[in-house]
Amino acid sequence: MKKVLVILVMTLMIAIEMTGCSRKNNNIISENQNQEDNKELSGFIKSNINCDALKNIVDFNNYQSLFITSNGELYQISIYDARLFSNGTSCKKIESNKRFVKFIKSGILDSQNDIYYFNSDSSKLELYNPSIGDTLMPNNIYGTVSKDKYKNIMYSRAAEFGSDNLSLYLYYDEAKKSIYGYSRDLSQIIDMPVYSLSENEYIEYVIDDVVKTNKAIYVYGEHILNKSECEKYIDVKCEKKYEFYALEDEKITSQLEYIKFAKFFNGYREYMIVDNDDNVYVFLK
Repeated sequence: MKKVLVILVMTLMIAIEMTGCSRKNNNIISENQNQEDNKELSGFIKSNINCDALKNIVDFNNYQSLFITSNGELYQISIYDARLFSNGTSCKKIESNKRFVKFIKSGILDSQNDIYYFNSDSSKLELYNPSIGDTLMPNNIYGTVSKDKYKNIMYSRAAEFGSDNLSLYLYYDEAKKSIYGYSRDLSQIIDMPVYSLSENEYIEYVIDDVVKTNKAIYVYGEHILNKSECEKYIDVKCEKKYEFYALEDEKITSQLEYIKFAKFFNGYREYMIVDNDDNVYVFLK
């Protein structure tokens, strides 16, 4: 009887221990899962900008501190000024019955393929008249594609500081899954693509000269082909080429699946990024 009692006590102790281990393991799994679900990007500066609408951002205009949301609304945002808007936040919706799609340089394309610009003096949207001509989008470009293809025009900031061979404007041909450059006088699209998607690659979004696919984030600009060698050895000259190339920064490539939106500036050293958990990262000088 005594022997049976000892066995029963030992069995009960083992059962309790196993239950405790099980709960402990479940807690560990739960904690790890929460950490994974709320993963923040490493290597980027997280912003304390108070603007809930940023979680729906689809394009950003650094010239006038404007952004467009997924439902086509246009916002002003305070990035370089610590002051808030009168609504108590860092952003303010620009009232309009238009639904906007993207920026083309300083022009704002709406869902009807009309181009507007934001008059910062009057704080009003005004319809762009191409017959007047200004720096929003050169008149030569209007004759190269039909109005319904304006959404496929891309503006290259890198070309402002790059070589004479770099196109200021680019055109994305959806049917050919390729991106083409314009001639220097902007009168025609050059037949030779500057980038073509691979067979199993698809574009998630195109913003200016930044293209995010399911495989990489591509940028258009000066690409150092032998970067590791020329940075390491004093007698190795850097070989440069202006082209579309995948960003090779490990902090981007290793976290690509967590990035929902990214736009880069100034040689891709500055950025605005939103991750899948709606955390915002900003580094703009």
